[in-house]
Amino acid sequence: MFRFGSSASNANQQSSSTASIPASLVTQLTQVTGLNDAAARQLLAKHKCNLQLAADDYFSNGYAQSSARQVDLHALTALFDKYKRLSPDHADEDIISVEGTEQLCQDLGVDPSDVVMLAVAYSLGCPSMCNFPRNGWVQGWSKLGCDSLDKMRAAIPKLRAELSDPGFFKSVYEFTYTFSREEGQKSLNVETAVALWELLLTGRWKYIDDWLAFITANCKRSIPKDTWNVLLEFTQLTSLDDFDPLASWPSLIDDFVEYYKHKQ
Repeated sequence: MFRFGSSASNANQQSSSTASIPASLVTQLTQVTGLNDAAARQLLAKHKCNLQLAADDYFSNGYAQSSARQVDLHALTALFDKYKRLSPDHADEDIISVEGTEQLCQDLGVDPSDVVMLAVAYSLGCPSMCNFPRNGWVQGWSKLGCDSLDKMRAAIPKLRAELSDPGFFKSVYEFTYTFSREEGQKSLNVETAVALWELLLTGRWKYIDDWLAFITANCKRSIPKDTWNVLLEFTQLTSLDDFDPLASWPSLIDDFVEYYKHKQ
């Protein structure tokens, strides 16, 4: 069950007409539940604009597809605003940017380059590096049951452990491609790809050092999304002796196998 302050509860005197429901209440309910505006308005109208009752109804009576965890929305929003204010150059955007992200990492006791921050970014729906949007912040931390720094710190080891799950790791790995592209670019530059592969695959793939050496020496073009995604499947081969050259692998992977075998 979500807890809202008295300012939200006092809104229950509003008209039940969906058109007259305050936009701020609609925004808060959509951020927490993921409902679209129309559905949020209907739920708020049902409960006469009582945000607390609408949220409880959503999570208690079959609206939600997963169980809710108890969070204080106002505390979570206050934390977002705290970090947002550290990036005055982005005051017109409702995001936590570079300075706020750096302070968040410091408060969490995590190096910004730690792989677990990719799991955090994925969980919070970040569209790009150093860009935490308000709705993703609220929805993501709510799903993790976090509304304080202490709870967020406690969630970090859990997210790190979850990276051992193949399904979760695959989701984070594929998310990282789009998350890490430069603005306006459709593909990932080689230098960034190399750094991310080293971060994500070291200790997971025995050929990672050979792959990075090959890419650094031979790849002059940016990395397409298909190649990025398929590489993870390729890493599941226990030996390059199992490689089927007739299969539909990206040409870069074909070239790597040839490079590796000639090197032996």
